Amino acid sequence: MIKVVCSPLGNSQFAWHAMAAGQAVQGRSATPLFDACRKIKSMGGDPLAQIAMFHDGASQPALMTTVGKGAALTVHEGEGRVRFTKWKGPNPSTPV
Repeated sequence: MIKVVCSPLGNSQFAWHAMAAGQAVQGRSATPLFDACRKIKSMGGDPLAQIAMFHDGASQPALMTTVGKGAALTVHEGEGRVRFTKWKGPNPSTPV
């Protein structure tokens, strides 16, 4: 299983890092697990590989999926709720 560790930066952003196929990957994002999935998939990572997001210092994952499923999702907040939606491509104003 690929372990993504994230730490809050403030302003709804997180720094994240992971090891995938022997390579260190990292980024900054409002959706660290899903952005990690997209980065790993773009590097040729197995879309069926299990991946989990851990908050820094946590022993249990906050969220788990596969690289392929996570790469296809993002988070949408509105109308007082949070939900997973289909990712439609990068938003130039959102750092990945």
